[in-house]
Amino acid sequence: MLGKRKMFRRVRKSEFGLHEPEGGFKPRSLYICEGSTGTTNPAHEVLLFTGFLSKKGLPEGYSYCQPFGIDECYLVNEYAYLKPIKLIYTEADMYNGGE
Repeated sequence: MLGKRKMFRRVRKSEFGLHEPEGGFKPRSLYICEGSTGTTNPAHEVLLFTGFLSKKGLPEGYSYCQPFGIDECYLVNEYAYLKPIKLIYTEADMYNGGE
């Protein structure tokens, strides 16, 4: 868990949507996010891979979410609420040896 956030909280409908990180999403990158698939699903930590970005700069093609502890990936649009917490890896990191 990152920081001192309360895990497994209920997400209000007013919070629904894909929230952009400060500076926008980066293509082909990994983010730790807080996510929920609906009002009956509590918020939980999710690993988000941003494949290609749309013209608006939002994750689109080849973008997936994987909840921690679950061996399944979900499409970004299957999440009603998705809020990035931390960028952990970009494509540039891969080519620069993780620096």
